[in-house]
Amino acid sequence: MYYMAVMDCYDELHDMFGDNKYGRVEIHAYMTSDDNQFSYEDQGSVSVDMFLTLAFVSLFGLYCYDFNKFVINFETRNSPHFYCLIAMGF
Repeated sequence: MYYMAVMDCYDELHDMFGDNKYGRVEIHAYMTSDDNQFSYEDQGSVSVDMFLTLAFVSLFGLYCYDFNKFVINFETRNSPHFYCLIAMGF
């Protein structure tokens, strides 16, 4: 999280606005790094998340393939494959 503070050490803003209690300073700042609005810590997280998602989907597909092969070879669905697939789905 980034924040910015405005300080008036020499009372320049007070002199400019006077004693008007409605005077205020508004600053709109957009801090980007390489045209990316993620913080420095989060800049690589999107690519890592995509890599982990692809790895998970590929493992899920391989597990489905192995379960199908198990059903064909042993002609039963009674194996831990089914429960692991349900757990991976959740």
